[in-house]
Parts: sequence; structure tokens; C-alpha cells
Amino acid sequence: MRKSFILFSFLLCFGSIAFGQENVLSRIKLQAAFNLGTTTEKSGILSKTHDLVPGFSGGALYYHKLNTEYGLESGILFNNTGMEGADPHRYKLMFNFLTVPVLFRFEITNSFQLYAGGGVSFLINAYQKNISGPFQDVRMDLTPMFNRVEVSSILGADFNIPKSPVVIFLQAQRGHTNIIDKDAIEVLIGQEFDGSLKTFTGSLGFKFYLKK
Repeated sequence: MRKSFILFSFLLCFGSIAFGQENVLSRIKLQAAFNLGTTTEKSGILSKTHDLVPGFSGGALYYHKLNTEYGLESGILFNNTGMEGADPHRYKLMFNFLTVPVLFRFEITNSFQLYAGGGVSFLINAYQKNISGPFQDVRMDLTPMFNRVEVSSILGADFNIPKSPVVIFLQAQRGHTNIIDKDAIEVLIGQEFDGSLKTFTGSLGFKFYLKK
């Protein structure tokens, strides 16, 4: 959570400064958010959703307005998400992604917009950290066990604060590809593996529009 606070504080200060500068591209905005992530695990006919775990995200977006109501948006975002579980001791499984979203935006009013689209996420690393048990606080790198690319759908809403560069947003992102590398798992366990793991991340945060 301390990393989330540091990231948010930095982007808040930078966004406020940038808004007061001249000759800044008007369509660019910064984003910072607190995440709540989980995963859905499937094996055969069984399905399980793991416990929520906090994370954070941040980056930059570019918005191109097509007309008075519609627009397109894309950019690059760092996304920290994951899940919490027990086997039998509690642990966190965390993923760090770089995500490139492509979003279609609809302006309902000047202060309220909806957006939907998809994203391609590139895995930076994955790790497990034990929360309880004899190996508490031990961190294991599990990056080789997961696929490097995830495709997801994104749905969200923006709420503009009047006379301010700050926008509050709420967003849901659902992964549609199995992030487990089945070949790597089968080599590790020495038998066929038919399971899957898909991510879900809810975000609440702020966007900072840079001045025209």
C-alpha cells in the first residue's frame, strides 16, 4: 500500500503542475489508481474465485475526440494485480503488467463519460509471497510459469470534477486468456495439466488532464 500512496502522490503533484503550464498537449492525461484484484481458477468442471488483494496502477493516456459525443483513447499503463489464497497457508500471487488499452468513449454529459474496449497486457513478472506459515514473507519468482501476453476487456466511467483537471474514475478489467503456461506447468509436475487462471481487476482512481 505504501507504493500505491507514493505513486498517487507523485502523479497528483505532477498533474497539478502540468495543468498550470502552457503549450502542453491537451489530449494527454496521467492516471493513478488503487486496484483490487482476484483470479478465477478452473480445473475440469470445478471453478474457484480467489480472495481479493490490493494493488495499484498508473501511466499515461491519449484521448482523441471524434465528435461532440464520441472519442478514442489509448496509452500505456503499469498494472499491479493478483489474488490471495491458501494452500494450506495464506499467500499472495501478484502480477506486474504493462497494459496497452484501446477504448471507445461516450460523453453522456460534460462531467460524466462511459468507456469500453479491450487491452493487451505484457507480463513483466509474477511472484508469490507467503503471508503465514513457516516460510512467512518468503518471495518466490514464478514468472516462467505464466504466459507473457494477456487479452482483456475493459469497462469504466469517468466523473469530471468541475473547474478542475482531476477526473475520478471507476473501472473493471477482465482477462480472457489463460495466463498459466500449461507447457511449463506440465514439465514441472510431470503430467498433463488442464487448469486455467484468468484475472479480474477493479480500479478506483484519478486522471489528470494536462492543460490545452
